[in-house]
Amino acid sequence: PACDFKEVQMGFLEVPVVVINEFMASNATTHADEHGAFSDWIEIFNPTNGVIPIYNYYLSDDPFRPNKWKMPNTILSPNQYIIIWADGNPSLGSNHTNFKLKKSGEFIGLFDGKENHYAEITSLSYTEQETDKSYARIPNGTGDFEITLEITPAYNNDLFSSTNEHIVEHINAFPNPTSGKLNLDVGSNRLLS
Repeated sequence: PACDFKEVQMGFLEVPVVVINEFMASNATTHADEHGAFSDWIEIFNPTNGVIPIYNYYLSDDPFRPNKWKMPNTILSPNQYIIIWADGNPSLGSNHTNFKLKKSGEFIGLFDGKENHYAEITSLSYTEQETDKSYARIPNGTGDFEITLEITPAYNNDLFSSTNEHIVEHINAFPNPTSGKLNLDVGSNRLLS
């Protein structure tokens, strides 16, 4: 899936922006909301050194309807995350959208408010998703989206990226000696973070 990191310009001032940093479009058992439900989710992240109010932003799964769901009354501090539940049930709380994500693939966009003509801040389009797998920006906050080894809602995606180096503690090769096929039994391994 592709995603762009953009800065919205207002006059001569560059305004710092937040990014869609991780999402799961088919959550069956991995991360429950405050009600114990396993709903799809979208992680929004402030990768800047500034404080960013997001209460005038909108989240949408329709690029032609950018003001579909208004973000909660929140200000993100530097390097702060917020999880938005894309469950189609806004009555459950301020972090619950009026739309769901499609496992088969679709668009997710974050848009500025009416005063800035709902300018796109960040967006992505994704294809078919695997259940209980998230896609996250690697490196955290700036990179391209890739499938992760572990989900990291509200945490740095670099900790469990699929590109982290693996260290193998021992390998058993058999039969030894061999005249053809060699079998490898890889012992316990750990991730370097």
